Amino acid sequence: MKSEQGFTLVELLAALAAGALLLGALGALTGMIGRESRQLTRPDSFDEIAAAAPVLRTLLGQALHDQAGRSTLTGDEGGIQATVEPPQSRMMAGSLKLALDVRRTSKGEALELTLSPIEPAQGTAWTEQRTLVHDMKSIDLHLTRNPDARPGDPPRLVEIAFVTLTGQHWDIVVEPVLRGWAGCVFDPISLQCRS
Repeated sequence: MKSEQGFTLVELLAALAAGALLLGALGALTGMIGRESRQLTRPDSFDEIAAAAPVLRTLLGQALHDQAGRSTLTGDEGGIQATVEPPQSRMMAGSLKLALDVRRTSKGEALELTLSPIEPAQGTAWTEQRTLVHDMKSIDLHLTRNPDARPGDPPRLVEIAFVTLTGQHWDIVVEPVLRGWAGCVFDPISLQCRS
């Protein structure tokens, strides 16, 4: 009898099974590496919002009122303005103008904070501008007022709603506590605002 060259059916099935196992392991490894690299190259949006939350709560919670007793905390969906007490790093500047603005970028929306002195001393003019949160699908700013509020009454709540690019939601809610007149100048000796 003549011997035929080739593979038996059992050998072919064993080779196919081994190849399928190798392809499955390679696909799982490739997917895992892709997920890891995406997590390393993109900062976690919630970490960024969580880092900005105490800054926003402190600044918006310290909004001042003007000489007539009206709230300096005003705004709409595109931005919020207020007069605030200075953070410790800017104590000598006196009261500060605060502006929170939603800005469109190539990757989504960003929340930008701007601080500047109301009346800068001669030779000390400065403006500090920082992007607190970026690469969001949307950022909505909302001032909630009491139903019976008069013009100049402070908002009851300041709400900032974030939607990440993946569709997750995060809200920061601040209840402002209006403090003294915004026209004060900080006195470094007594550590108080003076009008």
